[in-house]
Amino acid sequence: MSDDCIFCSIVAGDIPARTVHETDSVLAFLDANPLARGHTLVIPKSHAQHVGDLDADLASDLFDAVAALTPRIEEAVDADGANVGVNDGEAAGQEVPHVHIHVVPRFEGDGGAPIHAVAGARPDLSDDELDAVADEVAADLRAAGLAVAYDDSGSIGRRYRRQDEVGTPFCVTVDRDGIEGDGPDTVTLRERDSAAQVRIPVADLAAELTALREGEPFAAVADPYDAVDTDVETAGN
Repeated sequence: MSDDCIFCSIVAGDIPARTVHETDSVLAFLDANPLARGHTLVIPKSHAQHVGDLDADLASDLFDAVAALTPRIEEAVDADGANVGVNDGEAAGQEVPHVHIHVVPRFEGDGGAPIHAVAGARPDLSDDELDAVADEVAADLRAAGLAVAYDDSGSIGRRYRRQDEVGTPFCVTVDRDGIEGDGPDTVTLRERDSAAQVRIPVADLAAELTALREGEPFAAVADPYDAVDTDVETAGN
């Protein structure tokens, strides 16, 4: 724990909070300055400033908790949906230097906006710039000990079919929809056997692929993340 971290003080019991869920590794409590009824923060009990600082087990515990809590929070306040997000770093608006996931219930006609509205204008990236981002993601995965084959030839549908034919179990796609600011924020992760896809934060990618390699079912890994409409082909690499 960190002595000067307000969330660590909440975990230690030195600062009171309205706790809604607790396990050995995760704590969830109502935001003291809520954006909506039921606005909840889900945090790891161990101090970690950024999502990328979480080890695989703690990341799994944290996002499993988010997946379990979100529908319960929606039901408790009779919400029509929820925004789930992380401010990771100062540029993203992080104020408390301890990873925390916001679950903000949403209601029809509440006047709010989707998560896409939090960033500025999307960068107008050239194909070469998009390729460079994809190269960086591939290099990071290789550094994490994962085998990576990079394919940038033809449409995304053709690439998926080629990889399916050679038996590649999972495909990662870097696209313009997932890029905000100076680097990739999210990518799509696709399972060959089901053709199911989810949009996943790049910071989680290596840990989740490692879990898949070790036998974790794709449905369990995919559960905390937004599904991608597989009827719509996405341009990218």
